Amino acid sequence: MKFTGIYTALVTPFRRGRFDEAAFKNLVREQIRGGVDGIVPTGTTGESPTLEFNEHIRVIELAVQAAKGKIKVLAGTGANSTAEAIELTQAAEAVGAEEHCEPRRLLGGERQRHRRALALEHEVVHRLPAARAVQPHLPRLGVDALVR
Repeated sequence: MKFTGIYTALVTPFRRGRFDEAAFKNLVREQIRGGVDGIVPTGTTGESPTLEFNEHIRVIELAVQAAKGKIKVLAGTGANSTAEAIELTQAAEAVGAEEHCEPRRLLGGERQRHRRALALEHEVVHRLPAARAVQPHLPRLGVDALVR
């Protein structure tokens, strides 16, 4: 799948310590009115590291419902655990997300093993296209940077 246009990385609004569904739906509607091509719920901007599994999926599900097919939903399914990232991706597909992305979090060989496991899982189980999270503002850490 080719990504073109503007995708907004959404925050996840909270009220009294709980996910504020009404505020989130309004946020999605504003993005549609603003003319974006897609939204990215539950990325690192959307507080994904602090969401419990069921909350994470509820945010994606609500994004899909609020988007009503007018814009694409690129669900953030990143996790530090490979198994959890796979489960999040499967759940995102089940609630209707069209695409998913997983930001880079792990370093070195561990990241490579994680990515290979995810790629294999996609080939075997998923039909949900994957996008690589592009974060141009973050420096790429190589061996030289780690030695310093």
